[in-house]
Amino acid sequence: MDLYVIDTPLQLLNAVELRQRAPARAARLVLLEWPTWPPGAFRDMLAAVPWTEVRRVAMLRPPTGSCRRIRAQLREYVWSARQFLWRRRVDRALAEAGAVDRLVVGNLFNEYMRHAASRVDHGELWAVDDGTDTLRTVAARRNGTAAAEDPATALGRLKLTVRRRWLEWDGRWPSHVRFFTAYDFPVPAGDVVERNDYRWLRGRIAEGHVREDCVWVLGQPLAEDGYLAAPEYRMRVSRIATHYGRERVVYVPHKREAADNILKVATAAGVEVRRFERPIELELALGATMPTALASFFCSALENCAILFGDSLNIVAIDIPEDVLQAAHEDVAGYYRHLRSRQTPTFRVENLA
Repeated sequence: MDLYVIDTPLQLLNAVELRQRAPARAARLVLLEWPTWPPGAFRDMLAAVPWTEVRRVAMLRPPTGSCRRIRAQLREYVWSARQFLWRRRVDRALAEAGAVDRLVVGNLFNEYMRHAASRVDHGELWAVDDGTDTLRTVAARRNGTAAAEDPATALGRLKLTVRRRWLEWDGRWPSHVRFFTAYDFPVPAGDVVERNDYRWLRGRIAEGHVREDCVWVLGQPLAEDGYLAAPEYRMRVSRIATHYGRERVVYVPHKREAADNILKVATAAGVEVRRFERPIELELALGATMPTALASFFCSALENCAILFGDSLNIVAIDIPEDVLQAAHEDVAGYYRHLRSRQTPTFRVENLA
């Protein structure tokens, strides 16, 4: 028996690709459902392969503004109660699977995925792609992680024991990981890479796409995640729209972009906004229309679509100068180095500075 623990549509797409490599294996799916994703984002992929069981676990919404404003001590109690319930839900779903031959998880950069790897008795541990966080995960494993020191006081140590046993995720890094990934990177000793060439989805690309004479610009939550100031991000999107011609640009927002930021981006750039429930890889492969080009900054969808569509789709990563970044300078530089190493006549990095 295999167990898949997944919480985004892109993870599920990559899990389906892995599942197709050995379809006869019995497999259970634990789907951690965040409010961010509409049900339609998962529908096609849940029906694509047989699962022994699909166990859905509702993940908790972030605290509201009123919760964030309460006093620090009360805020800690609220966090503890929520975290206790949240972790118990996940632990129960994981325990139902028992021991498994193969455990497949999503983004190991998230503590709750490492928690799943610690809690489930498994043979092989696999991790599927969830965007560029795969590169951050591998970098973290290569660099090692420092263990936090225990508190000096007895009360502090008691509180830490309680938090570790019932509240916090067990975020220890696993000793060995098999990465199922579209990326090509060196891994630490003991880890293994198996390349995902999207053969399942490539075999289902719809014929007779209607080609739109437009460029789809894939949004990224760079302002929300602290990479860029919001005005800087809007200016960068506007520069793309000017480069291609505003009437030809369609902005496809990311699910984690704030609604007011999307509106400001569309207004500043003077472009159409088009939303899709499914990951862009599925929308392009299975949908009825396709643009003449796809553009973004450094999102993983660019490389995935290059694998899927080869030279039939022009794909452009727009470079972001290091001096305008507010955080993660080394990570972003690494992303662009990787993208440049993968360039082809129809997949390139451009500087519009």
